[in-house]
Amino acid sequence: MSDETSTPATCACGARPGDGEHAVAVDPGIKHGVLTRLRRIEGQVRGLQKMVEEERYCADVLTQVASVQEALRGASRELLGNHLRHCATAAIRSGDWKYLKLAGHEYLFDLEADPRERANLKQRETARFESLRRDFATWNATMLPYPKDSFSGSAKGNLADRY
Repeated sequence: MSDETSTPATCACGARPGDGEHAVAVDPGIKHGVLTRLRRIEGQVRGLQKMVEEERYCADVLTQVASVQEALRGASRELLGNHLRHCATAAIRSGDWKYLKLAGHEYLFDLEADPRERANLKQRETARFESLRRDFATWNATMLPYPKDSFSGSAKGNLADRY
């Protein structure tokens, strides 16, 4: 097994987590499963192309199209589980200000002045940062903890089965 499938992949480029280009982390089991599924889907799509070129019976082609769509939905569910576990962790807003806790890092953004969330104002706006941080901690204390196996990536349970 290669190293890339044994540890979660993080942004190798050093980009800020949540930059819209790189995942904060990808569960190795989910990554392997999704890549395998996408390769299988790629083969199904090539088969569909051949069926259309050969003018196969429309109902047979449509059945295969539905199969590809369901396979893509399955890959999407796995990726959504990874996103919810690693990327969309915790945030709270107050007016135009947003506190974000992501992958062990904390950020403060002025959404009116910086809608793309590029400038972390945590050091400049310490009082506002601490206030939103306390508000988040108070709210978060009322939430149930995540079950340890909520995003197992196994075929036994989909996200819809858990929530």
